[in-house]
Amino acid sequence: MGERSLSLSYQKKLELELLKQKAKSARLERTTTKLLSSMSQCLVLSGMIEKEEYFDFGIHNLIDDPEFSDMDDLSRLTSALDLIDENIDKILSQVKEGETKIFVGKENPLQGIQNCSMIVAPYKLEKGGNGLIAIIGPKRMRYGKNKSLIDFVKKMLGGDGDKIAVVIFIGGLVSYI
Repeated sequence: MGERSLSLSYQKKLELELLKQKAKSARLERTTTKLLSSMSQCLVLSGMIEKEEYFDFGIHNLIDDPEFSDMDDLSRLTSALDLIDENIDKILSQVKEGETKIFVGKENPLQGIQNCSMIVAPYKLEKGGNGLIAIIGPKRMRYGKNKSLIDFVKKMLGGDGDKIAVVIFIGGLVSYI
C-alpha cells in the first residue's frame, strides 16, 4: 500500500476548482462532492458534521463494479449510506485528529460494508467546522492514489490540515492520473 503523489497537473486542476469553491463557500460541500466524484469515479458523500447535512453524488459509479454486482451487497451499501449521519461518531472514535487511517475489510467501522475498505481523514475548515473525508471501495482499491487525493483535498479545504465536512468516496478502482 505505497503512498503515491498526485501529478502536478492533477493537483493544479483540483486546486483551481477548490479555490473557486472556497470563494463561494455556501455551496462548497455539494460542489466538492460532485468534483471529487468526477475525479475519482466513485460515489462521494460530503457534509459538515455540526450541520448533520450530507451530500452524495456518483452512485452510478458503483453499478459496474464487480464487488457491487450482487444486489444484496449493493443494498447493504446503500443502507449504510442512509444511516451515515448516525455513524459519524463511530468513525471519528477510531481516527485521530489530523490522521489519515485505512480500514481494510472487517476493520471497517460501518456495519454492513465489511467487504469494503475505507480511507478516513478528519479535518477542520479554515473558517471552522469539523468534517471527515473517507473513501470507501473494494479491497483492491488503489490505496496510495486515494490517500493522496484525500490528503490533498483535506489540505486545500482545511488550510493547515491539522484540524477536523464529511467527504466519503465509495466505489471501485480509481485509475492513476
